Parts: sequence; C-alpha cells; structure tokens
Amino acid sequence: MAASGCVPEETATVAVPANVSTAALFDCADAAVRELHRTDEQWNLRIDRRQVADGGVFETGTFDEDNVMGYRVRLVRRGAEPIAALNVRAAGPYFTDLGAAPALSSFRSRLDACTARIAPIR
Repeated sequence: MAASGCVPEETATVAVPANVSTAALFDCADAAVRELHRTDEQWNLRIDRRQVADGGVFETGTFDEDNVMGYRVRLVRRGAEPIAALNVRAAGPYFTDLGAAPALSSFRSRLDACTARIAPIR
C-alpha cells in the first residue's frame, strides 16, 4: 500500500491479549525492532515516540518524515483496546520498496510471540 509521499508502507491490526499493558506492548515492539536490526541494520532503532498515556503511540525512525530510508514502525493502541494499529514503512533510495510486506510480517510475528509470552502471566 502506498503512503503519502510514495513511501512504501504496509498496515495491519494486531491482537493484544487482555492482560498485556500498553507499556508491555511497547516493550515488545522495542524488542522486536532490536531483534530485526541484528540481522538487517536498515531497521531503525531510534525510538522517537513512546507515549503510553493519552492514545498510546510507539514510533521509530522519524516515522512521519517521507524522505527517510530504512524500516520504521508505528504502533498505536487506544486505552486498553484488544487491538493495536501497526504501520511499517520500508523505503530505500528514491522511495524504492525494501519489502514493506515482509517487514510487517517479520515485525508482527516477533511482536505476537512476545505478547503471547506475557499473556499467561497474571
């Protein structure tokens, strides 16, 4: 799916187990980005926004800017909703697609695995 400025981007929703807090979800998002960065340095590690209260937003790599290369993530969870909105941008030189769809899939699988490990803890 194309985003504004022709930045290659994919979007999805992710299920969030009921007992996983927004802070824990964002810890999992951070861990997922770090794990992906170990095998592909184009995953941006810089967390620009980690706002747990007032609309929960986690963003890496100056997400709103169009002219930024690499993989960047935005995860938004409103309150304690059982879902979160996920966007992954994957821009190479001249807005070439580095693989937004597989990047979203890779990130999402790591995020889901992390939240599943937390979910049984009560």
